[in-house]
Amino acid sequence: STLSSSSAASDVYKRQITYNGKTIDKKDSIKGVVIHNDYGTMKPSDYENWLYLRESNGEYVNGWAAYYVNRNEVLYYHNIDYAEWHTGNSRGNYNYVGIEATESHPAAKLTKKQFEDNEEIAFAVAAKVLKMKGLPVNRSTVRLHREFIGTSCPHKSWDLHTGSANTDDNINKLKDCLLYTSPSPRDKRQ
Repeated sequence: STLSSSSAASDVYKRQITYNGKTIDKKDSIKGVVIHNDYGTMKPSDYENWLYLRESNGEYVNGWAAYYVNRNEVLYYHNIDYAEWHTGNSRGNYNYVGIEATESHPAAKLTKKQFEDNEEIAFAVAAKVLKMKGLPVNRSTVRLHREFIGTSCPHKSWDLHTGSANTDDNINKLKDCLLYTSPSPRDKRQ
């Protein structure tokens, strides 16, 4: 069954990640969310054990986000009030909530519509997180991974909606696409 935007972030948090047996540091603050594309083929439910295995093998340093989403599932992997390793720098890791739209690799063989549905759920989760933290939904609070470090992420969203050079105008174009294709913002724009 497909998740509705109203229930997208309601899944129960699984387990707190630890670092050498100690709880990961609390975030300095939450300033917004960061949209990612996983460049993988796994569904959110596939990520759960994979992420726990990475953690137990000490490979958590390779990164993780709080949420892994697609059009059918939402995995709330990590408590959003604690640091994540998802942006490649401490400013992002300690101030933003990471949301991975999964199945973005070509081998996942999703149609354009299926991936756009994944994006819509990712943004519904983002909007719910922002609302929960009392933050507005806008270009300042919805960020892209590529705004923090030199990366192509969110690669598939970028290719689908801009297909152009990495410029501030194209970053804003993609943010606007995400902001105005989600159910809540679309209603406001009409």
